[in-house]
Order: sequence, then structure tokens, then C-alpha cells
Amino acid sequence: MAVSSLLADKGKEVMCPLCMEYLTDPVSVDCGHNFCLDCITDFCEKWEVCGLLKCPVCRTHIQKENFQPNWQLANIVSQLKFLALKEKLCQKHQEKLRLFCREDEQLVCQVCEHSPEHKQHSVVLLEEAAQDYKDKIKAQLKSLEKEREILVPQKLSEEIASQKTLAQIEAEKGKVRSAFEHMHNFLEEIEGFWLAQLGDLEKEIKKKLKDNITRISQEITRMSYLIREMEEQCQQPDSEFLQNIKSTMSRYAKKPVDPVASHIPGLEDRLQSCYQKNCVLEDTMGKFAESLEQALNKGPPQLWNK
Repeated sequence: MAVSSLLADKGKEVMCPLCMEYLTDPVSVDCGHNFCLDCITDFCEKWEVCGLLKCPVCRTHIQKENFQPNWQLANIVSQLKFLALKEKLCQKHQEKLRLFCREDEQLVCQVCEHSPEHKQHSVVLLEEAAQDYKDKIKAQLKSLEKEREILVPQKLSEEIASQKTLAQIEAEKGKVRSAFEHMHNFLEEIEGFWLAQLGDLEKEIKKKLKDNITRISQEITRMSYLIREMEEQCQQPDSEFLQNIKSTMSRYAKKPVDPVASHIPGLEDRLQSCYQKNCVLEDTMGKFAESLEQALNKGPPQLWNK
């Protein structure tokens, strides 16, 4: 059986008696008639009186709780819809879609052409409508091609300009890196020189302090020994004590203690010079940082104006 004949033969079986469209979620009522679930549900809500309902087709009493989904019929409807779509048939009338409604912009059959929905519309042959739309699309296609031809060189120009700009930015980044590297090297050199001077002064002070402490310690040791000897001498009997008193007194005679230099010559002046240089350094670095920040924040980089 041809597809169109099959659709015409089965059309009534798969149409809902209420909406006259293909059945959607079909259910069977007590008498065996089939309806869309939503259609029969709306019908029952409108006509239910005292719990008594009648089939819209045969007027047999029905009950909502007895509605049964008809899966087999739903499957048939789905298959017929697919066949109708593949065959390009009107789903309402199973007629071939040979016409086109300009107002609704949809394919219609000869039956649809005389229906109330399309009766006042401009309906033309399928081939005529297709040619009209193809002409419109071709006109739009030419317009788009012209626009594309304009955009292609613009895209190329933008890419070239972008590459040039990015190259300029990379060059400027290189200048920044070079400038700061030079500045870092310069500052590190000055820092190393200045710290080395302070380190030399620190070593000199530490050595001087160590020598002074050593000399003082030696003098304390000598005096301690002399004190102990003098104490022991005084505890001897008088006869022994006076035997060599002249030599003893000469040995115990007070000798001047060599003064210990507690400071490095010119230390105060050298420390004061360090302090002054550090003040100048802090002030200079502060002014430099402020000047650099002001210079960098004056305006947009000159790169963009090149």
C-alpha cells in the first residue's frame, strides 16, 4: 500500500474526534473510543454532572477513572506522523503539500487552500514560492558576499596593526627591563661599596675592642698576682719580712698603668660621616622614587601616538 493510501486509510483511526488532530497521549474510554488525554479531560470538566459522563461520540456512559492509555495507538500515530512528514503530506488531510501560503509562510494542501484559515490568503504553487524565496536569498547572498569582501581586508589590516602594536609593546617592555636592570646594577654596586666601607669600619672597631679587652685582662692578671704576693709577704714573721725589704719595696713600687685606648682615632668623625651619608641616601632615594612615580603617571604612554 502506498504511503498516501495508508495515511488516508488510517487517518480517521488516529484522529481525535474532539480536536480533529493527530491523537496526543491517546486514552481509551469505557466504550472503546480514543481521545487525546487533554481533550477528554477538558470535556469531562465541562460536562460532568453528578458524576455522570457520556462519550462525545456514542453517548455511552463513561467514567474518568477508567481511562486507559493506548500505547499501541500512540505508537501508530507516531509512525504515521513520521511517514506524513517524510512524504510531505498534510497532517490534517493527508494530501500532498503542493501549495504555499504567503501570509502564514507554510506549506498547505488543496483542501487547506479552501479552509477558513487560508481562504483569504495568497496561496501559490510550491515551485513559484520556492523560486521567490530563492531569489530573495540569492540577493541577500550577494549582499553578504560584498560585505565579506569589505571585511576581509579590514581583518587583515587589523591583524597587521595588532601585530605592529604588540611588537611595539614588547619593545617597550624590553626598554623597561633594560632600564630597571641597569638601575638595579647601579644601585647594587653603590650598595656593595657603601656596605663594604661600613664593614671595614665594623671590623676595625671589633679588632680594637678585642685588643683592648686582651690588654686589660692581662693587666688585671698581673695585678692580681702582685696583690696575692704582697698579702703573703705581709704575713711573714718580722725578721723574714725585713730581710730584703729594700728589694721588696722596689718591686712593689707603684708603676703607672699604660692607658688603654678605648676608641679608634677619628671614630666619631667617621661615624658622623656615615650618618650624614645615610641621611643623604634616604633623602635622595625618596626624591628619586617620587620623581619617577610622577614622571610615569603624567599621561598615556607616547607609544600610542607613534
